[in-house]
Amino acid sequence: MKKLILLLFIPLVSFSQPPSGKAYEVFTLINEARTNPKLFLNKYEKDILKYEPKFAEKLKKSIPIKKIIWDEDLALNCKQRVYGNLNPIYMGSNKMCGTSTNYGNGYDNEPAIRFLSSAYTHIMNEEDIYVGFFIDSNGHTLIWGKTCDRKNIVFNFNKTIDSSNVDFKRLKTGANELNINNMDKEMIKEINFVRQYPKVYAEIIAHHLSNESKSWWGLEKDELEAGLELIEELNLMTPAQLLYPKRCVYEAAKKHGEDCKKRGFSDHTGSDDSSPFSRISDYCNGLRGNENLVGGDKSARILVIQLLIDSGISSRGHRYNMLDPSWNYIGCYGYKSEEMYNYVQNFAKD
Repeated sequence: MKKLILLLFIPLVSFSQPPSGKAYEVFTLINEARTNPKLFLNKYEKDILKYEPKFAEKLKKSIPIKKIIWDEDLALNCKQRVYGNLNPIYMGSNKMCGTSTNYGNGYDNEPAIRFLSSAYTHIMNEEDIYVGFFIDSNGHTLIWGKTCDRKNIVFNFNKTIDSSNVDFKRLKTGANELNINNMDKEMIKEINFVRQYPKVYAEIIAHHLSNESKSWWGLEKDELEAGLELIEELNLMTPAQLLYPKRCVYEAAKKHGEDCKKRGFSDHTGSDDSSPFSRISDYCNGLRGNENLVGGDKSARILVIQLLIDSGISSRGHRYNMLDPSWNYIGCYGYKSEEMYNYVQNFAKD
């Protein structure tokens, strides 16, 4: 009699390792907030208000959403970035349609709630479904992975934009500069436009959101929320001074733009470990300054709007950098990569 031998095949399944240490604390707190935002606010309100009052306001208006999923490969990318790889490649199996990154140094002794507050726009965003985190004394990085299953959001704005009182000639402070091209001049004009006529520009933002919601790619929830926030701020804003092109500020922008083009990706840290502050200071004999980086369509208006809305950036750092009333000078440099048109915006003051 033949014996029947049963072979049991057990499929090999790869499970993501759970985080530990501070990463575990951050991950756990994110899911506490997502599953019960009101209770979370009640429990941690003092610390939240200390780090980011806007997070508290967001939690008050939020309803429970699904827990976020820990992704060990995103966490590996976070560690790679902390240790110098500014453009790590995701090797995991989770399908994502975009990522957002928060990073910095010197916070390894801070409580976990601080990292939630500094990335508060992601916490209650159901389009962010994966997360990775790494921290040690060298720095920290959070990476959020977005779902490909987006909801279609409708936003309507049918008002005619009235720009009849806008002095466009006055905004063109770079018109007579010989060393910059027409696109650079258009970028300077557009930045001066929003600084000088914020209420008119608020309507331009509303028109943009309406167009996005009707496009085939649609309007993201975070983009709508950030856009509505921006419209409110622009309507309350006092016009800021005009910015004037300065050769050394432009040269600092060009240096970094060429560096980013050569290495194939954009980051505020240069290949020589330079920062925006050091580049502008070195080129401009000690002037203080800062930098915005953006990529997309070759349109000064679209690129400026992207930075102003600043969706996914909890600090809205690009927005407030562009609208900062203390800046005197500007230098913009654009270049084309394989996927998009990129711009370096540099701002400086005496």
